[in-house]
Amino acid sequence: MKENVTFAFDPDAKYPSPDNYFRPSIAYPEYLFESEISDQENSIYNLLRNALFLYGLDRDNYGTKKWNPLSKFITAGSTVLLKPNMVMHKNDSGNGEECLYTHPSVTAAIIDYVCIALYSNGCISGKIIVADAPMQDCDFKKLIENSGYKKLIEFYLKHDIDISLVDLRNVSTVTESGLRKSTILGNNGIVIDLGDKSKFTSFSHKKAKRLRITNYDPNDLLSHHNNTKHEYCIAAEALAADVIINIPKPKTHRKAGVTISQKNLIGINCSKEYLPHHTNGSVKSGGDCYSKKNIFLCISNKFLDYRNVCFKHKRFAAAKFNSLLFRVFSKFGHKLLNEKYSEGSWYGNDTIWRTIKDINYIIKYADKNGVIKDEVQRTQIIIADMVIAGEGEGPLLPSPHYLGTIGFCTNLEVFDKAAASIMGIDYNYIPSIKTSSASSVNIISNNNDWNKKDLNELLKTADSFIMTEGWRNYKNVKKN
Repeated sequence: MKENVTFAFDPDAKYPSPDNYFRPSIAYPEYLFESEISDQENSIYNLLRNALFLYGLDRDNYGTKKWNPLSKFITAGSTVLLKPNMVMHKNDSGNGEECLYTHPSVTAAIIDYVCIALYSNGCISGKIIVADAPMQDCDFKKLIENSGYKKLIEFYLKHDIDISLVDLRNVSTVTESGLRKSTILGNNGIVIDLGDKSKFTSFSHKKAKRLRITNYDPNDLLSHHNNTKHEYCIAAEALAADVIINIPKPKTHRKAGVTISQKNLIGINCSKEYLPHHTNGSVKSGGDCYSKKNIFLCISNKFLDYRNVCFKHKRFAAAKFNSLLFRVFSKFGHKLLNEKYSEGSWYGNDTIWRTIKDINYIIKYADKNGVIKDEVQRTQIIIADMVIAGEGEGPLLPSPHYLGTIGFCTNLEVFDKAAASIMGIDYNYIPSIKTSSASSVNIISNNNDWNKKDLNELLKTADSFIMTEGWRNYKNVKKN
């Protein structure tokens, strides 16, 4: 069975500024806010509209005031959560933020069509939540102000729409003089234990003790992932949603290879210490932190663990000392023994895909109280911002790669296969995608280079993305 994926394409598409709240520059028949038309061209709005049309949504009413493309998924009174990628407030690579996080102009157009679907008896009936848990170092206030997200939400509040913009993190951090200092934000989430449904079930207790996330106390991670449980801290807002609209910003990723729609759901987890990112040790020892046996890196990672324990308990002098030792031994390990990789940031990472799959399983099957059921609990759709995607050292230091497209699909695994292929990345080597369902893909696009093309054909003709340094040789890893 083939599943449809649409890619609406415009080679001249550009993101508009927030000056006019990302309003459309054309008075479309179905548009609800008739007096609010931008005098600045908004090609993004039309691109999103075309992606919905290409998928065939409410085709009979297209071009009329009755067109309601999301009515198949959303009804009046629903709670709808929009999950953009809001990973960080700035791109330290110097390449700008348009390739870093989901652009608010894409989110704005989606919200408008959500409002149409929620419209009933003269009013918009339902709840809209725009939310993400960005990196703990992210300055959320700067992100929403500089990007235009704050101004966007103000537009809808002005129209008495029940909408909120939520930072899902429990903790934020700032780094001062090399020391990480934390602030409790209070989004505690709902803890869900996947037990034997977790992709980490095969890990022995001894191996689980080696699970790591950089900059976090390993004892915290072990308390959530061991031989008796595998638990995550999921935002109540996500579990309460009837519909989740996943709005990824596709990029290359140091640990996962790529971040598309499945990886984007990591941002519904409130506390990072629940999220295994890599496993300490070399591949030969059963880890994936680095490739070859390396006594210096083994010692350096012990100092990194000590540093993180000291940070947690605010022993900052000891943290600084252990941080110095970590850097010294790490340098020896890489220079003297010619090791290219560290912290699982390479194609040999066999950990993070399991975390991605676990979170996706939870959001599919956990009910509003966090109880895992046999039936699918909520509708999910994907609307991807691929106008400017990210290549190189993503997810935090990407360089822009222009694609001029917005994608639409109702299956995250299928979409990730198609999007990776558009990016010139063979999904057979990306663990979170190659372990997905076997559904074949039917691409529908106004771009003849993509329309009806087999994924293998796309790979041959794609303007391939530059992978992160640790993934440049990703095809060296076996497919099985």
